[in-house]
Amino acid sequence: ELIAELETGASSDIMFQRREGEQVLDGQTVDAVKDYAFVGTVDGDDGFRVVDVTNPREPVLLSSVSCGGFHNDIIVYEQYVVIGHDGGAKPCPMAAEKGGLPTGAGIWIFDVTDPANPEFVHSVGESGFQPSQKLTDATHNISLNPRSGHVYYSTAGFHTAPVWGAFSLEGDVAQNQSHEISMRDLTNGDATAAADGCHDQGLAFDVVDATGAERDFIFCAAIGTTIIWDITEDPLAPKHVSTIVNPSINIHHGARLAPDGVTLVLNDELAGAAAGSCTAGAPTGTLMAYDFHVPEAPAPIGYGSAPDLPNARVCTSHFYNFIAADQNDGGSQLTVTGWYSGGAIIHDFTRAAGVGPVGAAAVHAQATPEGAAMWTAYAYRGFIYSASYGAANTGFFVYELEGYDAEGAEPNPYDEGTSWGPWTGGTA
Repeated sequence: ELIAELETGASSDIMFQRREGEQVLDGQTVDAVKDYAFVGTVDGDDGFRVVDVTNPREPVLLSSVSCGGFHNDIIVYEQYVVIGHDGGAKPCPMAAEKGGLPTGAGIWIFDVTDPANPEFVHSVGESGFQPSQKLTDATHNISLNPRSGHVYYSTAGFHTAPVWGAFSLEGDVAQNQSHEISMRDLTNGDATAAADGCHDQGLAFDVVDATGAERDFIFCAAIGTTIIWDITEDPLAPKHVSTIVNPSINIHHGARLAPDGVTLVLNDELAGAAAGSCTAGAPTGTLMAYDFHVPEAPAPIGYGSAPDLPNARVCTSHFYNFIAADQNDGGSQLTVTGWYSGGAIIHDFTRAAGVGPVGAAAVHAQATPEGAAMWTAYAYRGFIYSASYGAANTGFFVYELEGYDAEGAEPNPYDEGTSWGPWTGGTA
């Protein structure tokens, strides 16, 4: 059920943060529990917007930041908002006030200690102020390691020598240098790994594998394949574990681990979200599920498609996350996905006793506001949030979902860094 919507312009990714205790809001010190949504934009003058969702039924737009590019992917860590973009930079008055004017693509960092009054901190990339701080190329999507405070990125050029890298949000952010590694080196010469750069990256911590060992992983959706890395020992030195090759996936866009810790769901961004309509039951532009008990050999177990929408302008899976298991019958594995013209769709990837195939995952719910195209759909603390870039209906949407209770709603423990940014009162 749609309970609220807010005009935020053509919107892309969303990341959330809960703050508790003493904090700053609109220049005043408050002692409260506050929830915020940080919303990236698509080809607009604003790089991102900050929305107060403490009351999901009455979201409040707190601020808009005029820095950005064609596609502003967004993360939040402590007091920092970071946006990554791959081209079409817009004017950035905040940067000009700092003595430099970023003009290219890359990664831009803002201080949102006061969410109503963001401040520009630094830029890294083609727009970097110092040559040593430039990325090799532009970046399309960025991901957060919430335990180490690193922003992970890969270059967006998809050329013959793509780079994977990281940038720290700890310490003196304005002086931190980016750390880069060749994607070819990170696949150990695996001939099946196209290594086109990570289109997007998922992270999972404390995963118990078939041997009983606890491990930390990065899932790199590398356009032609999904590459799995182990970062248990070092978050800046990924070790190649396995590579998923699936001819049914047109473009590997993302990979997320379900709350059960063994169901890995990939998504296919059909035709790069440039064309294609939904075809009921067909495994194209869909979510693909794998058994991850043995990380060295993930096994396919099923998929989730969109209902038939033959007249859809663009219809494919895009950004998504999971509803925490204890919110759904004590163990259901539900994905919430932005499906462009297909709207926001919820699939059930639950397996009997946690084993066996999924087959064609059931569609539990679908919301398709007229004229919208949902870039993102996420579960957050008992509600569903979605962002639309659709030309006829842009903005920020909030849904109430029967059976998803806001009381005690916790994040998926294996989905950290995807949509919930940590807050402990800010770093140094």
